[in-house]
Amino acid sequence: MNTNSEESKDRRFPYSGQLEIEIYFREYRDSCANDCRRFLHKGRNGKTPLIEKLKKKLNDEEKEKLIIIPKDYALLRFVPEYLDSEDISMSKRKGAGRTRGGIEIYDVAALEKGVLDKLRKVLDEEKENGLPWFNFYRIYLREELL
Repeated sequence: MNTNSEESKDRRFPYSGQLEIEIYFREYRDSCANDCRRFLHKGRNGKTPLIEKLKKKLNDEEKEKLIIIPKDYALLRFVPEYLDSEDISMSKRKGAGRTRGGIEIYDVAALEKGVLDKLRKVLDEEKENGLPWFNFYRIYLREELL
């Protein structure tokens, strides 16, 4: 039997809108930003490794229905509230404004809850590899309001 909170979570599916994935770095090295971008957005071969790994976990029907298109990649930076823009440029050496992770926004249509669960599994497996650019992640489903 579903509780109200479980029903409200499942009511969102199938979901169409935007899927946002944030990955926070374990430590920052020169290649972290590029490695994260290559995983979330597009790799050297022009394909998106995250989406390719997800497709391997999906059955034929799920693969056929899946519409997920990488849209935007950006870096996540930490900037303390007490710093203004002049302080940020002067204190970069001290770690203010340092890159903390990467974020990708995907356009999705008819995303099923089971596919989202498999996406989490792919991300968990990647996280367990102990890579410096992958400490933890967050997933958001966003709807654009016109």
